[in-house]
Amino acid sequence: MSDALSTPPTASFYHLQNATYLHTAIASIWIWDTLSSLPREYEAFHVRGRRMALPDFAYILSRIVTGGLVLGDLICTVRPYVGCNHAPTILAWLGAIAIPLNTLLFLIRADAVFKRHNKSRVVFGTLWLSTLATFTAPFSFIPSPVEILGGFCPIIQVKKMVSAGAITVALFDTVVFFSITFHIISIGNFNKYGSLSLKSTGRVSKTLLLTGQLYYVPVFMLNTLIIAVVLSSSVEAPYQHTAVFFDIVFQNIMTCQVFRLLRLGILYEDPKICSDSMDSVSNIIFENV
Repeated sequence: MSDALSTPPTASFYHLQNATYLHTAIASIWIWDTLSSLPREYEAFHVRGRRMALPDFAYILSRIVTGGLVLGDLICTVRPYVGCNHAPTILAWLGAIAIPLNTLLFLIRADAVFKRHNKSRVVFGTLWLSTLATFTAPFSFIPSPVEILGGFCPIIQVKKMVSAGAITVALFDTVVFFSITFHIISIGNFNKYGSLSLKSTGRVSKTLLLTGQLYYVPVFMLNTLIIAVVLSSSVEAPYQHTAVFFDIVFQNIMTCQVFRLLRLGILYEDPKICSDSMDSVSNIIFENV
């Protein structure tokens, strides 16, 4: 380690060091969100007489896999370890599995909205299967072949094929989000006179907020940004790796937040009960899974 420190720092060294700080900050955000959410998670799942359903198992698996990724990444970031070929590969697989689990929660949400539209459900299901392209991740992140910086094995190359997973996830999130949003607007009949007014726009915004739709806006916006970062040759590999890591963590936080709020009744699957004054959306039907 003394030999490494005696060498003058290079630009790559500073990039790796910055990425280390960013990974630690991102992991801390997820840990803080998880700890602060424990009371609500207990309240949401501790319901007598209610059996566990598919959405519940999807939520738990999503939390566990993402948690394994975050904690593993944090350990490998803050302390030296042995085996540059094993730890990064394991973390990449955890990330590749975490992303489809996060999007599965969104798929279940779309399935509840379009319960009576079988064609839409098939399209959404097919798009979700395309998110399995994230399984290219373990073959896309190339760690340092030798342990450097006192035993750390940073990612020194990100192959472009990792963008396949990012693109399919962005496509899925965007299509599902706009489909649900347009479904609310088109069926809701927010304005009786057929024109868009300030009052009707406010009702649309309120409905999207209270049904959890607006929580997904930063998610698909971030997905689009990640595609640009991964495909850009001017972005250093450590930052590309960090961007993908942040995308996984942020998506898990937001999708799980919506799930908890729906379970607790803070958000509504049925816009009819959002507000007594919103009688114009009384014919929108959201069905529980």
